[in-house]
Amino acid sequence: MSSLIMSRERVMELLERTGAFRTGHFAHPSGFHAPHYFQMPLALRYADNARVLSVSLSRMLRRSRELVAALPKVSVVAPGAGGVPVAFEIRQALGAEQIFWAEREAGEIRFRQYNVIQPGQKCVIVDDIARSGNTIHRVYDMISEAGGEVLAIGVLVRHTGARIDIPGVPVYSLFEYDSPRYADASECPMCKEGVPTDSVRY
Repeated sequence: MSSLIMSRERVMELLERTGAFRTGHFAHPSGFHAPHYFQMPLALRYADNARVLSVSLSRMLRRSRELVAALPKVSVVAPGAGGVPVAFEIRQALGAEQIFWAEREAGEIRFRQYNVIQPGQKCVIVDDIARSGNTIHRVYDMISEAGGEVLAIGVLVRHTGARIDIPGVPVYSLFEYDSPRYADASECPMCKEGVPTDSVRY
């Protein structure tokens, strides 16, 4: 199975080729500064890229016996718009039942009206990238509060600093990346060197 999963080198080559992996001096909405930035939609806008990345992630997700045993009665849940292309491809690759996605409205993450998790519903959360892990944790809580059960979590790219530590729920990431982050301009060496900043949005 591992031979069918994209190597780290192949993933990075695809992200660099599409401009999804960028280098520079980036100011994040959280206030952090970093020399690298992943803009995953630049890779996922191409259907073939979304498919090959997501299929590789789906093969990792199949390592979860609980998830495999529950198929096809599984809902694939994306924490936001960025994860929707991944969710569609994962659903097809796993033969899962349906997809759900959450959206941010007025600063809050929520499911759209009538797009709700039912008690006892088996779910897998998938996303394009995990920077801090906070959004994934929030969606996990939303599913749990509705009476659903999260069997596994999968992300295409995970920053090594992303905190996804939910007891009993395995987490799979196709590509992990360790990039230095600086809490503010006073700690950032690029700021000290006068390198112009590029403000980014998630």
